[in-house]
Amino acid sequence: MKKTLLLLIAIITLSCNKKDEFDSISLSTSEKYLSANEEYQIEASSNSNITYTVEDEYHTEVSTSGLVTAKYVGETNVLLENAEDSKILKIIVEPKYTTYPEPEFEFGDTKSDIINNFGENYEEIPLDEEGNFTLLGYDNYFSKAPIILFMLDRNKKIVSYAILTYNEYLPELAGFLTERYLSYIEEDNTFYFINQLEYEDADLLLGLGAYDENFLIVQYFDLSIAPTTKKYRTSKSLTKPDTKKLIKKMYTK
Repeated sequence: MKKTLLLLIAIITLSCNKKDEFDSISLSTSEKYLSANEEYQIEASSNSNITYTVEDEYHTEVSTSGLVTAKYVGETNVLLENAEDSKILKIIVEPKYTTYPEPEFEFGDTKSDIINNFGENYEEIPLDEEGNFTLLGYDNYFSKAPIILFMLDRNKKIVSYAILTYNEYLPELAGFLTERYLSYIEEDNTFYFINQLEYEDADLLLGLGAYDENFLIVQYFDLSIAPTTKKYRTSKSLTKPDTKKLIKKMYTK
């Protein structure tokens, strides 16, 4: 009888200890580098089911089983949770292509900001008689993309900009853009990209097209002031006559 009672006490004690045991999540790594479209199975375990959610689905998506699929260049976090614990896995989607460095400017930055970054060796032309817009350009931007152009409003603030790359880099340029941006629409021989999964959420629109027999042009537009592509393109696009005039001036200095 005494032995039975002792055994019962031991079983009850063991059961209570198990209930008091914290159900932690074991995660093999806290950070993972991936390329666009690369997959990675999260290695994690716990005594109960783990749920997986991602902070920004533009950069990464994750399945219910923890399979991560990298989407577009950038960083986000995957949150792992069970009833008692949580862990964070940081996902960094790295670029494969470095065709040109994207300028670290904000729309609304000034002509002075541009000059402070690129220097005084630029050319500038007016785009209309009223002085509403001017075009400012540099011809020594990058080896594969020698020309960068900025459209400025009457307050000398950036409303759009463009980069010209050599035609021979088209396959690389396509990879450069598609690993960073969502392909949105093709219109009038121009391929448009956005920086979110839905047009309504995006604040940046890019247009890729042929410029001439030597160059491709990538234009960057501020979607916060451009509800539709056609409306924006009509009012603030960098047209070929404008850019050709400036480029001719640059190369005949």
